[in-house]
Amino acid sequence: MQIKQSQYRGPESKELTEFVEHALRTSLKRLGSRIRSTVVSLHDLNGLRGGIDQECRITARAAEGPLIVIRERDSRMRTAVGRAVVRLQEAVRRRAGFRLRFAGCKPQEPDSESREIRK
Repeated sequence: MQIKQSQYRGPESKELTEFVEHALRTSLKRLGSRIRSTVVSLHDLNGLRGGIDQECRITARAAEGPLIVIRERDSRMRTAVGRAVVRLQEAVRRRAGFRLRFAGCKPQEPDSESREIRK
């Protein structure tokens, strides 16, 4: 899987670039064969004015099917990147037909004591 990033001219650009690459590789390592390439664009929409203006846009080219485009905005760039990566992982899994597994939602068989009829 190829990862391309646009230039982010923020104060932590090198660390953020490494964070983005690490987050994508670790979250998509099992699904990497389903994605050919990703393009990550990071933008500060308002400049120094602040607010919820940090945008992360991830465009993923799947091995089969149309492009997947995810956009997230937050006041912190790392938070926007983290949420975008999670959403991308979910979208790729849905396209691939994987069922999402949630912790604690496994069906449990009743134990023998709960089957007894109490009088």
